[in-house]
Amino acid sequence: MTISAAQYIGMRALFRAALAANSFLVANPSDGEVLSFFNQLSSEASGAAALPSAQQAAVGYAFRGILSGNYAGVSNPNDAQVLDFWAQLGSDAVGAAALPTARYQVLKQALLSRVALNYPGAANPSLQDLLGYFAAYTTINFASLFPGAYQVLQSDLGLTYGGTLLPGTTNTSTTVVTLTGAVVGRPVPIRTKATSVGTVAIGSATFDISFDGGSTWAMTGVQPTPATPVALTGAGTGASLVWAAGNAVQSNNWDATCSALTDQSGNGKHATTASSTTQPIIGIGINGNVELIGDGIDDLFITNGINLPAPGTTPYYVFAVFRYLATVGDACILGNGDSAFGNRVGCLSAAPSTGFYHKNANVAGVSVTVNPLNWNILEIKRSNNASDTTKIGAVTQTGNAGNDTATNTRIYNSPGASAPTNASVFAVVYTPNAPDWAGAIRPAVTSKYLGQVSL
Repeated sequence: MTISAAQYIGMRALFRAALAANSFLVANPSDGEVLSFFNQLSSEASGAAALPSAQQAAVGYAFRGILSGNYAGVSNPNDAQVLDFWAQLGSDAVGAAALPTARYQVLKQALLSRVALNYPGAANPSLQDLLGYFAAYTTINFASLFPGAYQVLQSDLGLTYGGTLLPGTTNTSTTVVTLTGAVVGRPVPIRTKATSVGTVAIGSATFDISFDGGSTWAMTGVQPTPATPVALTGAGTGASLVWAAGNAVQSNNWDATCSALTDQSGNGKHATTASSTTQPIIGIGINGNVELIGDGIDDLFITNGINLPAPGTTPYYVFAVFRYLATVGDACILGNGDSAFGNRVGCLSAAPSTGFYHKNANVAGVSVTVNPLNWNILEIKRSNNASDTTKIGAVTQTGNAGNDTATNTRIYNSPGASAPTNASVFAVVYTPNAPDWAGAIRPAVTSKYLGQVSL
């Protein structure tokens, strides 16, 4: 956190002033209404399309002006401090009571008017642009939808970047690219590509840097000095890349990886991986949410210390959002730290049309025929009962998947199954409490991932 408590209080007062119409016809908001407003705005913005980087920066410039007090004793905020303010305000706003719709709309229009007064662009932003700006800094935290969960993992919260970027499979460059610091806002894919012609020594070689998986290049013509950090800008602000001495071959690329995901349940059941070579790549997902891509060779996450009970004794539920990038028979998206079948979810065969299994070695298990190559929701109830359900995508099957315990759960792999899975993951949750699938979980998934996940 880069802002002090005093600066946060001052910025919050300024944000409240930005929502004030200062009209005898409309009451200015209380501090409690500010929290309620921001909670609703964050929820609405989580489904909005992200803005182009130039417009995102322009709206950010406007907000920096709005949140600047210009008075003695308190420094005006920089860009990083504005982002910290949104994060702290969002945290304080969780659980705030909803405003009446009319009141919410009045405050939203007041805020848009203030942004327009400070906006440096030729055309003032629309309400949709306002939501698009906040989409980059707001996210649905699944932990709030799974109270009492054993573990909550999601790709856009609690992500730790790996220290060494992964070279492309065809790279022949000798330089090693490392990452230091941490991205201030939501995590983004970081890719760098050598652009100088031929094979060129670091110090003379040039690189482009992307924060969207290589679709666009936010930083171009970067010419690093060996072992000297290059600070990233824009969506990568807060992190730096360092090129070691060596050479770079034109068009070779390097991607940032994820070394750990912090458990959002608060139970400390974090997902980690053994080394830089087994870390999934951070890719561009849906609606600004990064996806974590297992390579199907050796990538995996392990959660030491999460030991799921025999479901016949203590029933539990499993939630995930994922897709396969390639199908291999018996390749598991979820598994255990031992060779038991409990908690295994994997492909029935290499043919996508055959779908998935969820089974135990001692029972017939459950088969679900959906396409693994689509983004799918996973909903499982396990209680060692014939009425247990396994739902993947829009298909639900009933049946007993067994009574095995699950020790040190895994993502992308399970011992005794085939090689690790080439798949992307957004979220994984284990909970002993029955989720509100229809009323809370599926609507949140639809909002967060813009309806692109099969429910």
